[in-house]
Amino acid sequence: MSPTKPTYELLGNRLAEALKLIASLCAGESNVVRQDPRLLARLREARDLLLEARAQVDNEVKSHALELAAANEQLSREIEERRGTELALQESEHRFRALFARMSSGVAVYRALDGGSDFEIVDFNRAAEQIEKIERRRVIGKRVTEAFPGVVDFGLLDVLRRVFATGKPERHPIAFYQDSQHSGWRDNFVYRLPSGEVVAIYDDVTKRVLAEIGLRESESRFRAIFEQAGVGVAQIEAATGRFVRANQRYCDIVGLGPDEITATTFMAITHPNDLARDLELGQELLAGRIRSFAAEKRYVRRDGSIVWVDLSVSAMAKAGEAPEYCIAVAQDISARKQAEAALARSEALLRETQAIARAGGWEYDAVTRKVTWTEEVYKILGVARDFDASDPERALSFCAPESLPLVQDAFARALERAEPFDLEFELIRAGRERVWGRAVGRPVIREERVARIAGNLVDVTERRRAEAERADLEERLRHAQKMEAVGQLAGGVAHDFNNILTAILGSVELAAAALADDGGTARGVEDALHEIRLGAERAAALTRQLLAFSRRQISRPRLVDLGRTLGDMEMMLRRLLSENIALEVRRGPDLWQARVDPGQIEQVVMNLAVNARDAMPNGGRLVFETRNVTLDQDFVAARPELLPGPHVLLAVSDTGCGMDAKTLERAFEPFFTTKDVGRGTGLGLSTVYGIVRQSRGHIAVHSAPGQGTGFEIFLPADASVPGESVQARRVALPPTGIETILVCEDDLAVRDLTRRMLEGGGYNVLAASNAKEALEVAARHGAPIHLLLTDVIMPGMDGGKLASEMAARDPALKVLYISGYTADIVTHGGALDQGVEFLEKPFTWHRLLWRVREVLEKKPAAR
Repeated sequence: MSPTKPTYELLGNRLAEALKLIASLCAGESNVVRQDPRLLARLREARDLLLEARAQVDNEVKSHALELAAANEQLSREIEERRGTELALQESEHRFRALFARMSSGVAVYRALDGGSDFEIVDFNRAAEQIEKIERRRVIGKRVTEAFPGVVDFGLLDVLRRVFATGKPERHPIAFYQDSQHSGWRDNFVYRLPSGEVVAIYDDVTKRVLAEIGLRESESRFRAIFEQAGVGVAQIEAATGRFVRANQRYCDIVGLGPDEITATTFMAITHPNDLARDLELGQELLAGRIRSFAAEKRYVRRDGSIVWVDLSVSAMAKAGEAPEYCIAVAQDISARKQAEAALARSEALLRETQAIARAGGWEYDAVTRKVTWTEEVYKILGVARDFDASDPERALSFCAPESLPLVQDAFARALERAEPFDLEFELIRAGRERVWGRAVGRPVIREERVARIAGNLVDVTERRRAEAERADLEERLRHAQKMEAVGQLAGGVAHDFNNILTAILGSVELAAAALADDGGTARGVEDALHEIRLGAERAAALTRQLLAFSRRQISRPRLVDLGRTLGDMEMMLRRLLSENIALEVRRGPDLWQARVDPGQIEQVVMNLAVNARDAMPNGGRLVFETRNVTLDQDFVAARPELLPGPHVLLAVSDTGCGMDAKTLERAFEPFFTTKDVGRGTGLGLSTVYGIVRQSRGHIAVHSAPGQGTGFEIFLPADASVPGESVQARRVALPPTGIETILVCEDDLAVRDLTRRMLEGGGYNVLAASNAKEALEVAARHGAPIHLLLTDVIMPGMDGGKLASEMAARDPALKVLYISGYTADIVTHGGALDQGVEFLEKPFTWHRLLWRVREVLEKKPAAR
């Protein structure tokens, strides 16, 4: 190894110092040297040697200086090159860091641990922080299974192990990652660095995956809508008019199968009289002058029949290009066209019929707030045809003052709640004559709101006068019939009231005596007042019985929780019963609400409790129990007052003396009683019976001597979920339909009203006044009739026979009977025939449409 420059410099400096010392010795500065010539010679020899050595050192120094300069120059170049390399490396590192930090994809760098079975996170870029919603410092240095425990189930840990082991890059397919803190769809690409570290570049593709899922679902919905749409939809090749595809509804409309329709063109099945206009519109579409068109046209089916459609055609084309396909949407309007034709034929007949029936039509437009009348309304009101009735206030000015609020309220409900109305009220004709009119109104809905109210006005003055006379005669007859019953009742009532008054007056005297007697006790006063209270309660109960018996008690039915009613009455019932009678009140779970007058049901409970008390003079047990029951057709068949469906059962049982068979037969008979003279009027159970029947319920009794007595009362119930608004359900818009219905009704007003109600629901309605005419109308119609809506009792052939004849011609026909009396229905032993559908008069517009829809959608019984 060559000496370094500092070494030569040190040696040169020391030689210089030695030479300086020898020179000073040789110059005689030392007496010792001057006195010894040999020493001087030796010093001079040493000086020469040192000079030679110095010269050699100087030469070596110069030589090594040159080498050192060259080496320094080379080193400087190498340093500059290394500095340039380091700067380039720093710039590269800076660029890498900037790229690493700014990458839109998440990047995670892992170092293998435990021989590659697990990995430590050594770096984590900003995009990864945003994807995982976690700070970098919280994951650096952690095991991947600790920071992201879901990698095992996710499958990424296996990929990291394979890439580390093989060095081959691998893509982990898109999959859903989830742990307690992170979740989402991830797409990973994994590779190994030369350093042995493993890098995962990944993206959060949740939005894309969800969008793809949504697109697939959208495509699935589109296909479902296309195939199941209620209108016909077809794709047509614009240049040739060939059907590319069509849904089942379109095929049904034109009468072709899916394979048949794709083998033909729209021109081949279009009615010849409509083809020219169709082609003209198609050319406009192909030329780009229009983007769509709508028209009514006819198709000719394979069997030669004609079907009218409302057709809408739209072009499918890219911007600036000619349409390649067209989308056609067709709706079968044959029924509407037939109805329009029938309407045109019947308008003249309607005007003539209105004049004969003195029934006029009217309409109120909710948008313009204008009223229009037909000619007959002007005649009914006695005003000239030029009278301006467009203003609602002027139109209503003919209402009698006492009738005006009723009519205004009906109009308000029709506008706000879409409630139809049927009113009879007094009118004042232009000549100041008072007449009676019947106004029927039906709201017409457009875009979920009432657009107009249409109705009719009928002069019912003669009928009202006849009804008033008949009602007067009937009232006189009822009065005469009651007089005999009242005569039978008078003795018992007078005797009972005398007994009650005797008890009251006697109790008062006892109370006064107890207070005046120094030896009296408070208990005596309490007993006397208790007897007074019982007497007053008996008097009140008797009054209610008399009111119920005379039918002067007003019934106000509403939904009532019988369990709660019994709970509220329990304390009063315990006071009513003697101490030796045990009272039990059992309430069924999730009890439905019964529709009954609350005051009347309390009277029923009180009457049954009093009867039970009197039947158990020596004590016993009285049980009131409520529970839900659903009555089937078999149960109600023998009880015509009941309808199938949800009911609440009120069961009352006692352990009293019971009744024999003879007494049981007369249990509900008015004025019949088994109690001693003066203890009962015989009105208790008859009143209970009347209330139950008035509530559209049913009461049954079973008893035997010594076995006690049990009553079962079935009351109609509302089984809807708690909190459901009955009012809201009642005013909800009724369902509609497009089927054909034949209405057979001999009453003109009812027939006309029913027809308009059904037409308002969208149905195609045929009408007949009797069975013979109905059969003729059905034969002329030719097309299928889906429902026969018929009165039961009519002149000539009744509704049951009409239904049988029409069903023989069309077994798929459904029948709905209407009548004012359930007894009119054909029965066996007083029970409604199995499968017979019935609607009782009078019915509302809502009730009619709901019932019709139920019958039409009801599946036929299995044969």
